[in-house]
Amino acid sequence: MAKKHLYTLVLLVSVAVHVVLLQWTIEAYLGHEWTRVYTLTLIAAGTTLATAACTIGWYRAEYRAAPRHQEGSR
Repeated sequence: MAKKHLYTLVLLVSVAVHVVLLQWTIEAYLGHEWTRVYTLTLIAAGTTLATAACTIGWYRAEYRAAPRHQEGSR
């Protein structure tokens, strides 16, 4: 159960990080700070990969914990 909570916490933190990165990227774009735009975009891409891996881990932890029913058994 603790593993699911860890996955949930990581997913919520990654959403917050993405919101901040989006704001900083837009400000850098409007300020014509191109190197900063590229840097923030690369950071966002890296955190997106980490979020995808965390989502897959959460999915596996969530649905492997559920009991499986066999067809024909009651």
